[in-house]
Amino acid sequence: MNEINLNGFSKEWENIYDQNIHMSIWPWSDVVSLVSKYCNPVEKYNNILEIGCGAGANIPFFINRKNHFYGLDGSEIIINQLKDKFPELRQNLVAGDFTKSIPFDLKFDAVVDRGSLTHNSTASIKECLTVLKNKMSQKSFYFGVDLFSTEHSSFKLGEKVDEFTRKNINTKQFKGVGNVHFFSKDHIYELFEAKSFKILELEHVVKESIQTSTEPYRHCVYNLVAQA
Repeated sequence: MNEINLNGFSKEWENIYDQNIHMSIWPWSDVVSLVSKYCNPVEKYNNILEIGCGAGANIPFFINRKNHFYGLDGSEIIINQLKDKFPELRQNLVAGDFTKSIPFDLKFDAVVDRGSLTHNSTASIKECLTVLKNKMSQKSFYFGVDLFSTEHSSFKLGEKVDEFTRKNINTKQFKGVGNVHFFSKDHIYELFEAKSFKILELEHVVKESIQTSTEPYRHCVYNLVAQA
């Protein structure tokens, strides 16, 4: 389980979920606020795809909205757990590499990505954006939440994969997760505009330790809304 896949999702996540790590179960507030802001009325933005849906933290939010939810994750372990937890969505939950293909035969009104695209190399991110664009309906939205920033204190740690991607970062946050991609503002615009996305909103969120019993840190991420 220590293999690093530079082209596609990091296989370490299968091991992570097998150990019940990173098992977030509460909807992410930034996902809730951004989707609520842009995807109204609900019936106009009905088909929702979440890439890297993980332990399904956001699923109850979309069920409550009465959306048609589809989830895709690289881990078979976590997808099987989700099928047991949400049996009504069994046909809509698939294990697969979202950087390669989206195995659903429909167009999506919104794509939700909370901290998933950011665990890929630059090459895989470019490939994924092409794949997503082809599966999104006209004027649909991509919501990217918690895309790690080059101003993050871990950006230059570990081993370099490409200009913006690192691996083997030995910190509490990133230990054992495989590839970690750090975005700059210009890099985001370059990646998304190259695939004909229009960026509607971009927020840089900085959280810096003032007093801590562990290593000082600077946690910096981008939240992004782009339209296909």
